[in-house]
Amino acid sequence: RDVLGSRGLGDVYKRQLYAHSAGRQPKKGSEKMKRMAFSIVLAVFAVAVCIFGYCNTARSANTLIVSAENIDRLLSDSEAEKALEESRKLQADWEKIHDKLCVFLPHEHLEPLENIFAVLPYYIEQEEVSLARAECQMVKNTAEHIQKTERIAFENVF
Repeated sequence: RDVLGSRGLGDVYKRQLYAHSAGRQPKKGSEKMKRMAFSIVLAVFAVAVCIFGYCNTARSANTLIVSAENIDRLLSDSEAEKALEESRKLQADWEKIHDKLCVFLPHEHLEPLENIFAVLPYYIEQEEVSLARAECQMVKNTAEHIQKTERIAFENVF
């Protein structure tokens, strides 16, 4: 039944066409500029995050390398007590370093280090100097590998 004053679908359609032609829609050029600007901002943000991640990873890996070399030197100088103290300090530092690295690295890169830091003090306590020194070398090798694979380079990006 037809109600007085009601509008049909044709009237609604005509109003929509009129609204579009009256300039209520944004211009296509300005929309493209907004998208381009947003894309540039997003790209800059992504690059900044990558650089921050690399710097954080490199700094953390360097800390591990220096600590492992120091423990290895102490063990080679037969200073087991100092080496044990350093390994426990490294184990405590690892908790902080691990939390940072988990943000930027896959967990499979960090698991070998986790295992090493669990056994290193034990080897030193048991006077297994050769095993402890081998674990120090593993820390150094793993940390250097992390630095190499996370370096911002063409080969690592693609």
